[in-house]
Amino acid sequence: MFSIILFLNLNLNVVDSFYEYRHLRSNYLSQAKEMLEKEYALDRDNPDVLWRLARVYFKYGDISREKRRRLYWYSKGRDVAGEMKKKFPHNAEAHFWYAVNTGRMAELKGILNSLSLASVVKKSLEKTLKFNPNHTGALEGLGVYYYRLPGYAGGSTDKALFYMKKAMAVDPNYTVVYIDMAKVYIKKKEYHKARYYLKKVINMKNPTHPADYYLEDKPEAKRLLKKLQEVER
Repeated sequence: MFSIILFLNLNLNVVDSFYEYRHLRSNYLSQAKEMLEKEYALDRDNPDVLWRLARVYFKYGDISREKRRRLYWYSKGRDVAGEMKKKFPHNAEAHFWYAVNTGRMAELKGILNSLSLASVVKKSLEKTLKFNPNHTGALEGLGVYYYRLPGYAGGSTDKALFYMKKAMAVDPNYTVVYIDMAKVYIKKKEYHKARYYLKKVINMKNPTHPADYYLEDKPEAKRLLKKLQEVER
């Protein structure tokens, strides 16, 4: 039994490396997915496998170009996380990956047609924080929730900034939160603050999630900074 557990742990370490450094090789994400699906077929009751599989499906949704395919992957991620929630109701990662996969589905369906989904996302993020008050993803996610939600439905830039600043305090190298902070300040027309956070992203030396940084966050920061420069001309 010990050797089986050790082998699984080693596999998960490799999976995490493939996921976090997928910017270095194009097949790393698919390898992580294949390894997790094999483990999942053998053991559907291991929470460390379940949330990582929901995370990989989420990323497949992000990189898919067709709306139909994106919904397919987010739905798979939500289903795995939902299965995990039932088996491990006090696990923060189960609620978090259920929230973010559902959130992406809500975005694709359009906010006016998915306020009920948005409510599910909020409750799942709050449950994540109940079981892990310092979960940076959930803190940042609630910030995004309040930023994107229309004012008449409870959206608030002040609440968005509150949660994003908390996430930043927990992990100063969590680069996506700087991007979202900048977007909030752009919405508030406080462009000097937006520029500050975008430059922080561009100059980040030790990002918590390298692949997210190099593939998504740094390019997005450069794009937004350029857009800001055009607006202010």
